[in-house]
Amino acid sequence: MKKEKLIRKILLPVAATTLCTILLAISPKKIGTGEKGIQIYREGQEIEITQKEMEYILNEKIPSIIKKISMVIQDTTQL
Repeated sequence: MKKEKLIRKILLPVAATTLCTILLAISPKKIGTGEKGIQIYREGQEIEITQKEMEYILNEKIPSIIKKISMVIQDTTQL
């Protein structure tokens, strides 16, 4: 299988699925602001996340995951 086909047929769908799964995992059903920070409600239970934690997830974790996925794709294209 050529590299381009490998990337299009296997790696990109896997990377997209992984990223979507991660986003769904942290994606709340309802967000509100509480005294301690952001309140997230998932499956009827309240989860408190401070503004600092939310900024860390959005600014550090998600870009880090995207970078790792792109590195795997780059490594595979060099095979």
